[in-house]
Amino acid sequence: MKSPNLSALIDRRMAPGSQVYAVLREHIVKAHFLPGAALSEKRLAEELGVSRTPVREALIRLAEDGLVNIVPQSGTYVAPLDVAAVHDSQLIREALECATVFAAARKVTPEEGDDLARILAEQKRHLAAGDHEGFIAADDALHARLIEISGHKGVARTVQGAKLHLDRIRYIAGEDSPHIHFVIGQHEEIIDRVIHHDGRGARRAMRGHLRLVFEKLDRLLWERQVLFAAEPRNGGRGGRDRATLAARPAWNAAS
Repeated sequence: MKSPNLSALIDRRMAPGSQVYAVLREHIVKAHFLPGAALSEKRLAEELGVSRTPVREALIRLAEDGLVNIVPQSGTYVAPLDVAAVHDSQLIREALECATVFAAARKVTPEEGDDLARILAEQKRHLAAGDHEGFIAADDALHARLIEISGHKGVARTVQGAKLHLDRIRYIAGEDSPHIHFVIGQHEEIIDRVIHHDGRGARRAMRGHLRLVFEKLDRLLWERQVLFAAEPRNGGRGGRDRATLAARPAWNAAS
């Protein structure tokens, strides 16, 4: 669980509370702390160079986010991956980003189109350099810019909150070469649809792009099932059924 130089991430000129929460959340989302890892309040306080109070408060907030489990008389643990939470997060993100990309296609200016092309070029540079985190950061920047172009900037905060469980899947699963080049192609199509004011085409391309997360989910369910929450089946008995867990929610029918 130990992550080097955690204390370097805390700005001593500012109150530690929100910083501790942000640091721990990022470490969980980016899989520096894997599902099931024990999180010692005392050890985290020492590594962050803060008192135990902001750590305790951060862990409570993370439990509310569904990212940690606080077990009385036992301890605090990074929450397992949750298929239902991934489905819920995807439902929110898809509804909002498909709506905003449709609006962006109606409002985009040539200068904004150039911005999108610049971000995509940056993402390609990260890909060529083998910089996975830089690639994801550029990916997030592209989606955020599309929301901004739509004129609905307030949606970005909601999308960011909804992405927590999706991003855990993204970081843990990683990227293989065919998949990551396919992502680039999808981004190129989305941008092309937007700059040509094809709202329906942009929305359709965005929907297909966002649903790629289910391929990663399926792969993790087969390859690293231990990272997932066990869910009752067959009348409530314990266990986990890969086919059941990987089944698409009803809203994810072909459209």
